[in-house]
Amino acid sequence: MRITLDDETFRIPYGREEYEGGVIHPYRSLVEHPEQIDQIPEVVGQPALRELLKVLNGSEGRFESVRIDSTYHAFEGAMVHVAVIGFIFRDRQLFSHFDSCLLFAGNLLEALHAEDAFPEGEDAAQLELQRATFGESRQQGWIMDLFLLGQGTDRKACDAELALRCNALQQLFREKYALR
Repeated sequence: MRITLDDETFRIPYGREEYEGGVIHPYRSLVEHPEQIDQIPEVVGQPALRELLKVLNGSEGRFESVRIDSTYHAFEGAMVHVAVIGFIFRDRQLFSHFDSCLLFAGNLLEALHAEDAFPEGEDAAQLELQRATFGESRQQGWIMDLFLLGQGTDRKACDAELALRCNALQQLFREKYALR
C-alpha cells in the first residue's frame, strides 16, 4: 500500500460538473440519506463496492464517504479496474487533524498486510490524503482517498479481484472501525 499527500483543497459538498473525460456527479451524504446509494452510477453492477459504501456510511461507522470514481484501463498487457472512495472522519475534530488521518493510514496499512486480498509488494491499494473544506462553515480538514485495484484479462476478472478487496475491507471496517 502506498500513502501520498495532495495539497490541493477539495470542497465538500460539490455539485454536478461536466468535463472532457465525463461527468462528476454531485455529492450525496449517504450517512444522512442512505437510500440515495442507488443514485451513484459507480456502484451499478458492483455489489461489493456498493456494500463497502454502505458499511462506510452505516450507523455504526466512524467515516462518511464524500466521493467515488471508477475507471477501467489497460496496464502492462492486462486490464485494471480502479475504484476510488473518498471518505472523511464523521468526528469533525478528527477530520480537522492531519495526524488523525496519518495514524489511521498507518493502522490501515498494517491491517491490510494481514489480508490475503492485499498481497505485500503489490499495488492493490493506495491512500491519498488531501486538504478539504466541509459544509457551509468551510471547516478545514482532510479527505482520505482509498484507491483499490482489480486486475485481470478482462472486465469480469478485474471486477472479481476488486470485489475480493472490497469484501476484505467491508469486514475490516465492520470489525476494527465500528463505533461501539
